[in-house]
Amino acid sequence: MFKKQMYLITHGEKFNDSPDPGMTELGKQQVARLLPQLEIMTDGKSGEVHVGTGRRHVEILAVMGIDPDTAFLSEIWGSPASKVDSEGDVVQLACGMQVPLKNFLGSRHLAGAIREVLASLPDGSVIFSGRPTLVKFDPDADKSIMKSGALYIIHVYQFSSDDVDAGLAPDSELHIEVELNVDGVVLADKGTGAAV
Repeated sequence: MFKKQMYLITHGEKFNDSPDPGMTELGKQQVARLLPQLEIMTDGKSGEVHVGTGRRHVEILAVMGIDPDTAFLSEIWGSPASKVDSEGDVVQLACGMQVPLKNFLGSRHLAGAIREVLASLPDGSVIFSGRPTLVKFDPDADKSIMKSGALYIIHVYQFSSDDVDAGLAPDSELHIEVELNVDGVVLADKGTGAAV
């Protein structure tokens, strides 16, 4: 068995005034409060920094004081698309078009791929993203721990096929566990901003 540990920070409160919303000042404060704990956990040095492509994801770089030229950006960690209603069943795309969540397959299509990408990252890497990324890691995970402005430890276990065949490992060679380290907030989208 091989184990790696990574860290994921979810964006804070966001505006709902554009197809690619940024964080409110409160959202930036929610993220900034995580920096001391992240520095302790990574001993001031992380593997790589990976960031979603939405404005709210990229803004975490500035809040954390990280040079954007040192980060790796990918839509696998989150896109400009954003849920825009309190029930979470409408998604607004970057072009402004709104579609029913049931028709937005990005997260579901990326679920398998994101697990493989996560397994390929160096130990100690940091990811700046949103709550949907946590669902991609484990669609059956406890949704109550999926919060905004929160810090997570992502445990990645890789087993040999022999271990799996012998019943010494979970059902697959790749097992991911999500641990909430610093609690965040539950956001409920309300038109002009998210209520906390």
